[in-house]
Amino acid sequence: MTRENLSYWELTCGTRPEFAPLSGDGTCEVAIVGGGLTGITLAALLARQGVKTIVLEADRIGSGTTGKSTAKITVQHGLKLHRLIGGVGEEKARLYAEANRMGADQIADFVDALKIGCDHMRAPAHVFAETESEIKELEKEMRAMETLHVDGALADRCDLPFPVKAVLTTQNQAHFHPLKYLFALVQTLVQSGTCALHERSRAIALERGQRCLLRTRGGTVCADTVVLATNYPMVDMPGFYFSRLHQERSYIRCVDAQGLDIGGMYINAGKPVRSFRTHPGEGSTRLLAGGYGHKTGRQGDMDSYGDLQKLVENRFNGHMGLVAQWSAQDTVTLDNVPYVGTLSKEAPNVYVAAGYDKWGMTNATAAALMIASAITSAHHPVGNCAAAFDPHRFTPSASAKSFLVQNLDVIRQFTVGNLAIPFDSLNTLKKGEGRIMGVESDAAAAYRDEDGDIHVYNAHCTHMKCPLTYNQMENSFDCPCHGSRFGTDGEVLEGPALYPLEKKDAGEKD
Repeated sequence: MTRENLSYWELTCGTRPEFAPLSGDGTCEVAIVGGGLTGITLAALLARQGVKTIVLEADRIGSGTTGKSTAKITVQHGLKLHRLIGGVGEEKARLYAEANRMGADQIADFVDALKIGCDHMRAPAHVFAETESEIKELEKEMRAMETLHVDGALADRCDLPFPVKAVLTTQNQAHFHPLKYLFALVQTLVQSGTCALHERSRAIALERGQRCLLRTRGGTVCADTVVLATNYPMVDMPGFYFSRLHQERSYIRCVDAQGLDIGGMYINAGKPVRSFRTHPGEGSTRLLAGGYGHKTGRQGDMDSYGDLQKLVENRFNGHMGLVAQWSAQDTVTLDNVPYVGTLSKEAPNVYVAAGYDKWGMTNATAAALMIASAITSAHHPVGNCAAAFDPHRFTPSASAKSFLVQNLDVIRQFTVGNLAIPFDSLNTLKKGEGRIMGVESDAAAAYRDEDGDIHVYNAHCTHMKCPLTYNQMENSFDCPCHGSRFGTDGEVLEGPALYPLEKKDAGEKD
């Protein structure tokens, strides 16, 4: 069955570590659900304190957002700081920036202490403007940075090979190879003897109590503390996370760019979002161009990969050979600050980390630092930032409108999505084509593979029964309500869904 394309990081990470699925029952002090940057960093921090952990990863270690990132390590998050000041206030915006700075410092500390060869390189981060109105946005961000004591400087030129009107620069940021870094941390965990890692072990149920019980299809884990270090929490309640998060997809094209030097990492100030950075490849420079994203399940007839190809050809003086192209999924909170802390006041021994808003390298590391500090009671300065990330916070000026708009939109997707399903014959499907269609009075998610075989599933997400859409760019069935995604084999690609699509009888034959 068709799955997502491999990222450049997955193609160049060397030998991946491999761990057996959970089989039988296990016990530990801390169970971590999710083997991405948050979960593995947290396990590494806890290992320093001798804490026994078990990591459950639904697929492969680093196969989620961590391995699909552009891997920028920066406190310059586009035009975010001045918007946070207007939304959550100056103090919480300052704490957000400070936590991300500490996240970046922790990555550098691990690289130095463990001598990790992950292409960790210092580079400036730039936001560029191409219109007069975008210049004004840069000026607002510059004022916010000055208020929050974040380094920044405005200029009227940069090293991009196309004209810009202004650029806002933050010096001494970094980028790296995220999977080489992650796998080095995994190796330290194996050597520590404090952590058991299990791949292809999706957690499908959580029973809360004085000790918690996690269930997978292969066994159970009993733990004093559970950390949900997934892109989207596996449980909605308590906490109503389904009403306070949405998911977005973005796309990346990596090309051979021998000799190109653009002087750092870039993101534009306008819409659609576009970002650029280079990476030292094997014998050649690689250019990573990203952007043209959308809410998950709302892709319509977009051709994001095609748009990225045109962007690279138009802005970087001609065609560059394709090395890899892939997509990533990110979760966004109502006020654009991650939720990091206890799942709810009724679940003080269950932690959550979600909603990094496409800035996951520093946010994920900061989240791991916060949770490690809370679990072990070992003081770390990042703990002083925890109030800004508290999942139980109430920020009406930043989130009330978002809450209303987001949840009315979900209701609309339920209604319009079900009414708009066209009835058709399965025999009209071409090879490699998928579609949502009405078949004999039922809504079906149908796909014809390259061998001509038709695969049919219930066309509603197994999370909360929202009608699915078909993503032709990635050959997947996506949920426009809460962002779950399913492969053409019906299996879960992205949560919050925990169970595969229900298979239906194809019925018609050629």
